[in-house]
Amino acid sequence: MENKSNNLYDEESSGSKDKLTSIINSIDELIYTLDLNLKFTTILGRWHQKTGLSSVDLIGHHFNDALGIENKSIHDKYNKEALSGKYATYEWSLTRNNVKTYYQTSLAPLTDINNKITGITGVIREITTLKQEEIKLKQDFEIQAAINSIFQLSFQDFPASAVFDNVAELIMSIPYIAEQQSGIGVFAVDETAGGTPVLMASRHLASKTKETLQEINIEDHYFKKVFQTKSLQFIDSSESVGDHYKHLLIYRHYCIPVLHLKKILGIIDIFLKNTFQRNSRIEKDLVSFAESLASVIVQKNTKKLLEENAIKFQKMVDRTVFMLSSMIEEKDPYIVGHQKGVGKLSSNIAWELKLSDFQIHGLFIAGLLHDVGKIMIPSEILLKPGKISVYERNLIKLHPEKGFQLLKHIDFPWPVAQVAYQHHERLNGSGYPLGLTSKDILIESKILSVADVAEAMSSDRPYHKGVEIDIIIDELEKNKNILYDPDVVDACKNIFLNGKFSWETV
Repeated sequence: MENKSNNLYDEESSGSKDKLTSIINSIDELIYTLDLNLKFTTILGRWHQKTGLSSVDLIGHHFNDALGIENKSIHDKYNKEALSGKYATYEWSLTRNNVKTYYQTSLAPLTDINNKITGITGVIREITTLKQEEIKLKQDFEIQAAINSIFQLSFQDFPASAVFDNVAELIMSIPYIAEQQSGIGVFAVDETAGGTPVLMASRHLASKTKETLQEINIEDHYFKKVFQTKSLQFIDSSESVGDHYKHLLIYRHYCIPVLHLKKILGIIDIFLKNTFQRNSRIEKDLVSFAESLASVIVQKNTKKLLEENAIKFQKMVDRTVFMLSSMIEEKDPYIVGHQKGVGKLSSNIAWELKLSDFQIHGLFIAGLLHDVGKIMIPSEILLKPGKISVYERNLIKLHPEKGFQLLKHIDFPWPVAQVAYQHHERLNGSGYPLGLTSKDILIESKILSVADVAEAMSSDRPYHKGVEIDIIIDELEKNKNILYDPDVVDACKNIFLNGKFSWETV
């Protein structure tokens, strides 16, 4: 009877083990262990379905031999850190059959019962979709930054010819557009003087091409369609042009009119690779550039329109800030109002410290955008109730750097990107992501970090209830001169105790 019981127990245990293994092997992530020589000892997860590599291809093989040397240096760096006892999270890519897939790896040291490091345990997660969204968002920022830069030309004191030159440079500097181009010509058109396009600026055009473009006869040039339609035109080798211009059709072209009140003020001629296919996203962005250029040209000659442009630019900045702030709150609804609260408290502290009005306004903007990097963090981690894992904490700690990578493309008049980058840094160097100490942290970041902590403590979150002002003050006082700037803490305390601030007014 005892033997039968043992057999039943063994069968049940074996079945549970098989069931657990089956569950683990059904997940998308690759869970693995490496020995001290970085050879695979355990493989779990549906890795083979994504890469074509089975556990047979991996067990006993060196990490780099199994995955190729495409990312050898980065793998070596973080595997070395894990073997030294550190946790690490990093991103990399793998190309198979000309298809690039992005991954994120989280590593932890593997130890025995004596706490001696015996290897590494790791989790690899595919993040291709997230990376593609990040790339698209980065492109949006690059476009917005370029358009903002075009508008800012209105405020700079140089001749109109320099405006065209700057526009040519700006368009060529946008990576996802530049990689499709072979060159660019930017033309001015004075319809009151016959409407002949005059080449004002160019980039990467051959001498013969520039010479041809110096004298344009509209009737047998491809610009004729632009004048007829007053809209963007895509030109390829099938276009009918005079013999003098046929050599220009070895390229494809986007020709975009610069319009104001239905009058053509100029033309942007993008020379494209002859394999290029029409792209609605690029067309939309080029039209936006042309509209911005038209506004600048007109505003160079009209003070009233210059003032309108200043308002338009500010509205554009405000729209950008509002859009990003809304995206963060949509990503993490638990922090609705957090950014505005941080911005309001930051600007109040700055006023208390007698910072300039310029800095105060910049701090409010930085407060609204300081957590923009959370757009790149999976929602299931941001919204997870209760305690999070080391892996999840490391992911969340990436948000200041992600925010910096997005915000640096917007030409704010304040150091918004740097302030967002540093808002989790602490005076004693214990913060992240850079581990800066007091002397290297911006005063704006010191202010925002205190406001961020105060607002977070006061609010209900999935993992804690909000606390009263006296508890917040106690936390700030306890860590004054250690984590937080003493002047900033005193200013914040003064605001709270003197009734100069209320969360209800945020």
